[in-house]
Amino acid sequence: MENTITIIKVIGAGIVSGLAYLFGGMDMIFCVLIWLITIDYITGVINAIVQGKLNSEVGAKGIAKKVGMLAVVAISNLISQYAGMDIRTFVIGYYIANESISILENAGKMGAPIPKRLMDILEQLKKGDDGDI
Repeated sequence: MENTITIIKVIGAGIVSGLAYLFGGMDMIFCVLIWLITIDYITGVINAIVQGKLNSEVGAKGIAKKVGMLAVVAISNLISQYAGMDIRTFVIGYYIANESISILENAGKMGAPIPKRLMDILEQLKKGDDGDI
């Protein structure tokens, strides 16, 4: 039994080490992104329930989008290491802004009051976003 627990710990440590290398570690900016991804998904599901539009296919697409974002972060980290410049922080910052906007939109659709100034900034960001990083 102790051997099994040791093996599980070694495998877990290997997975965590691999992910830390792939994503560039668990620094604050990456942790913020992970939290925002989680909050965005949860608010999206709650919004779908409130709107009566809960759909597993839409949810699966949302998860696929989040996985794609993390893949881009991993690629940007590897390029950053190779090129010697910090592309990763820029990419994570872009996704933090994107996820924050999505959370505000979900909250607004659920009837949460959003400060007008914040909504104005949100609208400006959306108008200026052509999808390119």
